Amino acid sequence: MDHFVTARIVVSTESGKYNLVHDYFAPLILFATEGLETQAERSNRLLKRYIAQYKDDSRVRIPTRDLWLICKASNPELRSSSNGKKLLQKDRLD
Repeated sequence: MDHFVTARIVVSTESGKYNLVHDYFAPLILFATEGLETQAERSNRLLKRYIAQYKDDSRVRIPTRDLWLICKASNPELRSSSNGKKLLQKDRLD
């Protein structure tokens, strides 16, 4: 990861995570890492992302494909968190 930081492809956050500098790298990275992430890991990552977006904008919706995976494989504690519960209930109602 240090090489990517040096090349300015990613930036390191204070929490020890990394963010892409340019979104157009995302499809390439997804292709290169496909199959390395379990369904549970992917569903937890997606739910955390949607919860973070929901905190900023309550109009955020989870696409049906992602909602199905999240309901099937994500961590129950994450789903039952305050914002997780609100977001999932809103998307299941429509």
